[in-house]
Amino acid sequence: MYQSHEIGKKPNGASVSVDVAKKLDDYLTDFLINGSILEGYMAGIDGKCLADLVLESPDVNLFDRESIDGISCLKILTKTRYGSVKLWLDEQNGFLPRQYVFDRVATDLGSNGKRIRDENFYGAGNGNLKDVFAASLTKKMDRVEIGKAGSTFYILKARILTDDSLSNGQRVRYETIYERIKFDPTPTFSEEDFKIDLPNGTSINNEDDSDSGVVYEWQDGKVVPVSSDLAGAAEGKWPKRSMNWIATWVITGSVLLFFALRYIWRYKQKGA
Repeated sequence: MYQSHEIGKKPNGASVSVDVAKKLDDYLTDFLINGSILEGYMAGIDGKCLADLVLESPDVNLFDRESIDGISCLKILTKTRYGSVKLWLDEQNGFLPRQYVFDRVATDLGSNGKRIRDENFYGAGNGNLKDVFAASLTKKMDRVEIGKAGSTFYILKARILTDDSLSNGQRVRYETIYERIKFDPTPTFSEEDFKIDLPNGTSINNEDDSDSGVVYEWQDGKVVPVSSDLAGAAEGKWPKRSMNWIATWVITGSVLLFFALRYIWRYKQKGA
């Protein structure tokens, strides 16, 4: 089981899964509801960050220094399988990016070997986004503030600008401000830090069976089913494939029965 909530606030829910490591990795790299995007982790690039893409690329271009917010930075540009990466690195502060731009087009590679154009936008497959893919995707980080804890530099605060164009002509644009309230480069943990202690009645989402319609909650240290979203009488329905198999067996059985009866009739005729 794992949970996430705002600092200083009680959790209003949790999720349970047998594959916790993968689920947490997905949350860190794909959902981008945390500070991982400040380190350049992006959705849809196989869990990698921009630094990984630069290191993998055979063609990296280093330009003259360029000033970002009055700070001289090294400018790097590279074209990767996943898209184009531009980085402005502050060599005086741990070579952290003072700015980055990640541009992608529909023919660029996404996760799991698929092209961006081969996947529905953000996984949507229904409503007005059915069969709609991203024609272009842009992520830009700017207004960066860098902090330092001991000898470790980290991004304290930044703005992320998103600008996506879809194949149906729609455009999605928004900005998000990320700010780290607390940063500890050498945290210490014990088993107590990983114990789940939720109030009775807390809603639990079963990640491994999210479409079952069963509602779960936390009761006395356990996840228990409490109700079902399904209502009304169940109505049986033969799937198309099953009907085809039934028809095939009926026809085959009829043919075999015909030849069996014909053989019996001829055998009796000879005996007479």
